[in-house]
Formats: sequence, structure tokens, C-alpha cells
Amino acid sequence: MIRCSGELDMSTCDELIERIQSSYGSGLRVLRIDLVAVAFMDLTGLHCMTDAQKRCAQLGIRLEVVPS
Repeated sequence: MIRCSGELDMSTCDELIERIQSSYGSGLRVLRIDLVAVAFMDLTGLHCMTDAQKRCAQLGIRLEVVPS
């Protein structure tokens, strides 16, 4: 599970992208991204989430997003 907090925008999305990419590995069946503690998300954050969904679909991984 990846837990995010604070703001998810162009200044923080690189870190999230890095964590998402490092989580793709053998045997991963579900990738959960917890956004409960996120106070703000801009279009960059939304784009990061849609990219993760597309990549998970390609790899056969279920993406679960826990909204704030």
C-alpha cells in the first residue's frame, strides 16, 4: 500500500510516480493507493492516478484507490 498525505501536485507527483513504479513486481496482484490524508490534488495528481490505472491494467494488476 502506498499512503499519500498533504498535497498531490506537480511538486510531489514525481515521488509518487517513483513509488508506484517501484511497486510493480512479480506477484503483485493489487496496488492500493491511500489518499485519505491528501488535502489537495491538482490535475498533475489526477494524471498520475490515471497513468497508474493504465499501467496496472496492462500488467493485470488491480488498482484500488482509497479516496479522501
